[in-house]
Amino acid sequence: MRYHDDPAATSLSTPVLSCTAVEGGFDVLLGDTVLFPEGGGQPDDHGTVDGLPVTALRKVPGGVLHRVGAPLAGQVRVELDVVRRLDLTQQHSGQHLLSALAQDRFGLATTAFHLGEERADIEVDGLVDDAVLAALEAAVNTAIREDRPVRTRLVAAAELSALPVRTRGLPDGFVGPVRLVEIEGVDLNTCGGTHVSRTGALQSFSFVAVERLKRATRLHFWVGGRVQAGLAALLERQARLTKLLSTGPADHAAAVERLAEDGKRDGKALQAVRRELATAIGAGLVPTGPTLVWSRADADPPFLAAVADAVLARHDVICVFAGGEREGCFLVAGPPDRVAELGPRVAARLEGRGGGARGRFQGKAARVDHLGDCTFA
Repeated sequence: MRYHDDPAATSLSTPVLSCTAVEGGFDVLLGDTVLFPEGGGQPDDHGTVDGLPVTALRKVPGGVLHRVGAPLAGQVRVELDVVRRLDLTQQHSGQHLLSALAQDRFGLATTAFHLGEERADIEVDGLVDDAVLAALEAAVNTAIREDRPVRTRLVAAAELSALPVRTRGLPDGFVGPVRLVEIEGVDLNTCGGTHVSRTGALQSFSFVAVERLKRATRLHFWVGGRVQAGLAALLERQARLTKLLSTGPADHAAAVERLAEDGKRDGKALQAVRRELATAIGAGLVPTGPTLVWSRADADPPFLAAVADAVLARHDVICVFAGGEREGCFLVAGPPDRVAELGPRVAARLEGRGGGARGRFQGKAARVDHLGDCTFA
């Protein structure tokens, strides 16, 4: 197929070999294609056939099925989404380079690879500290600047054992020649994906996140255009923070830390004021019977508890309280034996669930607004 034989090709004219109606469109088998179907960890290409968007690609014996929205016949033109292709080849070739240098220089073998729409990642069989991470990133960028050739070739499976090939083995039932991708002087790998022709086309490399697992490390990275796009997004966020914080980028962290401390202090002050308000409200409630039913739209569980404490300090009643307008929280408080009997009934009436002990039964409910329509003896 042309995507392997001439990965630089962006379009071609080819005959339709078959067209089959399927759920969601038509599967068209073409004589040739520039569109790469998913494989080797690389997502499939995007493109069009005679102007129709290709929504799925699937490799089958004899070629590649192209899912389109209308039937096709005769000679058709296939066009590649070159922006997406460049992005995917940059990430995939960057992964080959990263994995080779991680293993050869730091003894970190790659055990998994994922190429996502926003970032790619590999998992290596060891723990990576910050010093190794910095050295590995620098090594990848050095190899990019060296502009090493990237070549592909086909060899017989029997030849693999005599070559310094990195491979986790061929798929079960594999027959035919094996495709190798070589980064000159760095790596020789079995791979069916598309790649750049020289490492210089990768432009730049950057780690963007690190997940340290029990015995492994997942390294998230950007290559090429994703580095540029990511940097642009970071600079945009930096500009917004500079405006919001009224301070330069070097002082952003300190400004956020001050805001966080101010928020904690203000939060504690607000909690104290809410407790005082709840206590005052509870002190002002006068029961007219053995059960006091009360609700407040902005009340949360601590607020309800503070109101109940103030009521129970003055009156021998059972409190049935709720917070929220429709969904919310509820509290039944008072003599333990009465709470144990009434609590589940209140929960059921309010379409909620709860629990508790020692004179407290509380929980969440879907219909706290039902509280005002009922009485509890």
